[in-house]
Amino acid sequence: MNGEYKFRKGDRVYALWDNPSGNRSIQAGCTGTVVDVYPYEGDPEDHIGVRWDEEIMEGHNCDGTCDKGHGWYVLAKAIEFITEPEHDDFEPATDDELMCFLYGKEA
Repeated sequence: MNGEYKFRKGDRVYALWDNPSGNRSIQAGCTGTVVDVYPYEGDPEDHIGVRWDEEIMEGHNCDGTCDKGHGWYVLAKAIEFITEPEHDDFEPATDDELMCFLYGKEA
């Protein structure tokens, strides 16, 4: 992406589909926080380290950037912002806001 990244550390994201990057325990709608962003050699797509809110099968610590068992790298196209950050003091969505966003109803 020529040195410009869509995602930054601290962004709150959700998975767009089941099994991103081969992890069966991450399902569409699972949420997490970006902990690492880097281009992967030979791959035009950025790889994003996410600390998933729930522990995941085969999860790791994303090269020491999060708790063991919660980390997994996914392609940038496999995740999206929970709420698009508009400025540097972006605050993540609450659980109620997320439920409303994902399912169209209050929790």
